[in-house]
Amino acid sequence: RLGDTFCGSGQIPFEAARLGCDVFASDLNPIACLLAWGAFNVIGVSRDAQASLVAAQTSLAAKIRKEIDELGVENDGKGWRGKHYLYCLETICPQTGWKVPLLPSLIVSKGKRAIAELVPDSSRKRYDINIRSEVSAAELANASIGTVRSDGKGQDPYLIHTVNGVEYRTKISTLRGDCRAADGSNSNRLRMWGKAESLPHPDDIFQERLYVVQWTRPKGRTEEFEFRTVTDEDLERERVVAAYVSHHLPDWQAKGWVPDMRIEPGAETTRLLRERGWTHWHHLFNPRQLLLASLVGQKTRQDGRLAFALTQLLNVNCRCCRWNPAPGPGRAGLVSTVFDNQALNTLFNYGCRSTAAITSFLPGVYRSFRLPRGLGRQIQCVSAEEVSAQCDIFITDPPYGDAVKYEEILEFFIAWLRKSPPAEFADWVWDSRRALAIKGEDEDFRRGMVAAYKRMTEA
Repeated sequence: RLGDTFCGSGQIPFEAARLGCDVFASDLNPIACLLAWGAFNVIGVSRDAQASLVAAQTSLAAKIRKEIDELGVENDGKGWRGKHYLYCLETICPQTGWKVPLLPSLIVSKGKRAIAELVPDSSRKRYDINIRSEVSAAELANASIGTVRSDGKGQDPYLIHTVNGVEYRTKISTLRGDCRAADGSNSNRLRMWGKAESLPHPDDIFQERLYVVQWTRPKGRTEEFEFRTVTDEDLERERVVAAYVSHHLPDWQAKGWVPDMRIEPGAETTRLLRERGWTHWHHLFNPRQLLLASLVGQKTRQDGRLAFALTQLLNVNCRCCRWNPAPGPGRAGLVSTVFDNQALNTLFNYGCRSTAAITSFLPGVYRSFRLPRGLGRQIQCVSAEEVSAQCDIFITDPPYGDAVKYEEILEFFIAWLRKSPPAEFADWVWDSRRALAIKGEDEDFRRGMVAAYKRMTEA
């Protein structure tokens, strides 16, 4: 029997099981245990069992799409369906009083040679955003420079725009009012969002604006798509979504379908409060994203295997998902994952997926490595110092000190499952337990590792 008390996503115990060993796996973090559980119950099962899971996911996707269609918030009434919605922050330039969209680049899609053209509206002191496709190579190159630019020295970026031939520059940190108090703490003028909110207040420093929609419709065996300027009809559909989510959010939070968990300050998480004023984990999702995630969440609580449909959706549909306008020749663009690096990054603009952009991956296609029958396997969500399982050998890949703040960034997922996890994981502690995580580079880290290996020796 082989044990791994820092199992992470379960590679070591899974490979041991493939060799015919009984296995024990444990980790302090419930998301790590969830991934290890998935290795055994999704990857390690028969093809027939995997086919059953794909059928369940396909049914789930169909139900989600049906409910969204009943709301009428993704169709234009002419056979086109919204696939991606691109949003950006917008703020008032303190030097001019103009409301300016914060866009690091004006390129929407290199494959379609589509750009966002800022059209000044002097009467309202703001910019209309006109989407143009099939522009010239020179226009596409010029569009790479947006209204948010770095000074090239690794410092805070600037808001930059031009009015009547005069260029105005303001640091983003100045817009927030960043300052350091006498006690060394940092603060600014951002309003902290409330638990029942999913959008900025009208008087907040940073507003949020839908600036382009990618529409798609079937064409033979494939689909055709186009990027369009946002219309009044689009904005009305946005209002419908926002009103629906605002009405249902307290109930969803009470039932555990949407998080009501606060964001605790930390090396990775403090920036969410400091740079955006987000105080709860659901603030990382806009109303469209909350609507989809809540529908998926409430329909995946009866089957632990479907929990991966929810976590996969969260990772690809969040305010922290970059829009990539250049995924390859002839392609429109794509929304990246939240964790395309091991951090929680606040963005000036981001991509949002519709049901048309999630149903293509929601029925997951998994590789199959069927495990031998009759093996003993056990997964526990406990600290390495609390392990009581008896094993012949322990093989572990221990934590790397503070290299990655897993105990902080995985709260992104924990927040969505903690109140109502599927029955298979109901006895786990759905908390990151930051205080218990082995971290640091000094004596505390050494003592934590000694205690963990002492427990393995005793077991």
